Amino acid sequence: SVALARRRNLSCSFCDRKNGMVVTCAADGCRESFHVRCGQNEGLKIELKPKAGRKRAYCSAHAFLFGHHDSLSSPGNKA
Repeated sequence: SVALARRRNLSCSFCDRKNGMVVTCAADGCRESFHVRCGQNEGLKIELKPKAGRKRAYCSAHAFLFGHHDSLSSPGNKA
């Protein structure tokens, strides 16, 4: 799909690599992109809902938008 091809051209804001799949911040207009693992290592908020096929992540500037959803993050796990 076009969206998948676009994502493969994005680089991670943390490791600067283009390999692997990156997610983009869910905040409207934000273009910050990162690998899920890199985001977790930085303590970013990431929501995974496999049944709904939804993945939502927020960069550090927009983490306040996350709300009170269940999240997957790595507390204090800096690389």
